[in-house]
Amino acid sequence: MLNCLCKKEVMTISEFLKIEEISNLKQVELIAGRILRSKTLKRVAIVTIALVLNLSTVGAVSAAGPGIDKLGNLLINLIRGYAYYVLIIMAIVESIRAAVSGDSKKVLSILMRYVLVFVLMYLIPQLFDAIKCNL
Repeated sequence: MLNCLCKKEVMTISEFLKIEEISNLKQVELIAGRILRSKTLKRVAIVTIALVLNLSTVGAVSAAGPGIDKLGNLLINLIRGYAYYVLIIMAIVESIRAAVSGDSKKVLSILMRYVLVFVLMYLIPQLFDAIKCNL
């Protein structure tokens, strides 16, 4: 019992923090080595660093600032704009395929599926905003 209570090594707080810093540095070097060996991880790291540096210059990184809301709304509107035309084209093409193959009963379900996807693009952000405002 007394053996486990004996001090093995005595060090100051700064010495202890230096040891922790060295072990953290070794872990960072290990992770960086893995990232640099993998082509995919290297690309993801480059894009992430570029985005962080770009967003930090425009001030959109702050968690509570209006910049992130403005950026988020811009991205959502861009996605909605592109998705509008993509969904229309895909719905038309799939409906024509179903009609040509003689399965005209599927056309309405195909159209409703694409309408549902489009509605969800607007409904999901509204639901999140309602939850955020009520909490």
